Amino acid sequence: MRHPLKCDLLSGIYQKLKQSLNFLRKRVVARTAMLWMLGFGAIGSATVLAQDSKFVLDRDGRTIVLEPYAPNILRVTLSRCKAIAAGVAGYGIVGTPSMTGWAHELDAGGDDIFRSNRLVVRVSGDETVRRRLWLVPFRDAIHFVVWLASFASNKISWGGEQFTMREGRMTPLPRP
Repeated sequence: MRHPLKCDLLSGIYQKLKQSLNFLRKRVVARTAMLWMLGFGAIGSATVLAQDSKFVLDRDGRTIVLEPYAPNILRVTLSRCKAIAAGVAGYGIVGTPSMTGWAHELDAGGDDIFRSNRLVVRVSGDETVRRRLWLVPFRDAIHFVVWLASFASNKISWGGEQFTMREGRMTPLPRP
């Protein structure tokens, strides 16, 4: 049989311990909830800030988004779906977008020009692209001809030196 005083003492200690644990649980839950709210608030505010730091251009049903991160770093997104183009950056981009030092202007030809002190980006207007579209296959044809002509000779000029290809190796030619 147990001693009555000992039982009362143990039950009192048990009650106090139970109250303390309940108090600690409530504090931990409240602290965790507060941290989650702060975390979601920070993510939400970063999203709002990121939306304010983008240049969004619409071109014939296509969306071009230019998002500066620094004077020499610019994220460019092209898409037919505006929601995807204007979305947040994917994996690997951990910086915060910043418009500091960037300016946007239109030139006389209707091209959008984005400039910082280290970088100038020109996005051609629709008419410019349409006027010069015929040059794309012409340029490709010229590059193809140059590539074919490279098989006609085995002599190479590189860095002021003359080389020749013999048995799959590049060997220097004697100087004249």
